[in-house]
Amino acid sequence: MRWPTSAQLWQRVFPFLAQDARVLAPDLLGFGASDKADAASDFEFHVEALHRFVQKVAREPVGLVLHDLAGPVGLTWALRNQAWVDRIALLNT
Repeated sequence: MRWPTSAQLWQRVFPFLAQDARVLAPDLLGFGASDKADAASDFEFHVEALHRFVQKVAREPVGLVLHDLAGPVGLTWALRNQAWVDRIALLNT
């Protein structure tokens, strides 16, 4: 596992979540298995990246499980896109 942690930290939880929903677990740029972040990867960059990801993969409102830095990023996105949010779980953020 790479540091900072990756979505793989939750791999044992995915099967339980997948019983009721489709599970996708992207790493923020610079975290886990993603590419290394550069100077342009500020907070708003991550919020916009989440927005593009959800637009690309979701067909209905999503449930977000937000851990660590993804907490503020995901909450910011959720406040701006409330119609796309079904539920939120915050962990260690």
